[in-house]
Amino acid sequence: MTTGEPSIVNLQRYTPLPFSPDKHQHEEAYGQEIDNLPAGSMRMKQFALLHKVHAAVLNYQIETGKIEDTTMRMVNGRKAHWLTPQQQYWVITFWKRNGTHFLPCAYCPHDAPDLHSP
Repeated sequence: MTTGEPSIVNLQRYTPLPFSPDKHQHEEAYGQEIDNLPAGSMRMKQFALLHKVHAAVLNYQIETGKIEDTTMRMVNGRKAHWLTPQQQYWVITFWKRNGTHFLPCAYCPHDAPDLHSP
């Protein structure tokens, strides 16, 4: 390879980190503690990626009030969308009913929430 040519990246050697729905993804950018979120909560973008849905589609569904999320404020003043396990269940239910194309993940159909708890 001569100088000035871009290096080639071998994507076959790329191994993504394993996903664990039981652990929070702590990031220093958050202005609030995410420990008050239930176990299994995840960022909206991560949930969309996991189900092969463009994050803009899920964001639109949230912004138009079709789907409920949990909003966290970040240090920089922006907001981050999180989905609790119960909200994840309702997102999948909404997608199925409304024809949003998605691919089930290893945790689908996401357990139905306990509707009898307060």
